[in-house]
Amino acid sequence: MLDAQVSLNITDSSTHPLETLVVGQLRELIVMERNIQRQLSIVRESEKGSQRSARLHAQVSNLRGRADRLYRMMNAL
Repeated sequence: MLDAQVSLNITDSSTHPLETLVVGQLRELIVMERNIQRQLSIVRESEKGSQRSARLHAQVSNLRGRADRLYRMMNAL
């Protein structure tokens, strides 16, 4: 999950405005991924959710890509 990658380095004592923005977006992505993972576990329980499962997997992949880019931006500050 995303939070395992970024939570250790996220603090509330951001000194740069862009860092504050990036940290906020990373936190939003973490919450979004948790919600999608929860939905995914529900969908896995039902066999008729294969299309929805594929869509949720794609969303998780997209979120991880966004989080990686934001994390690199934050580290570049």
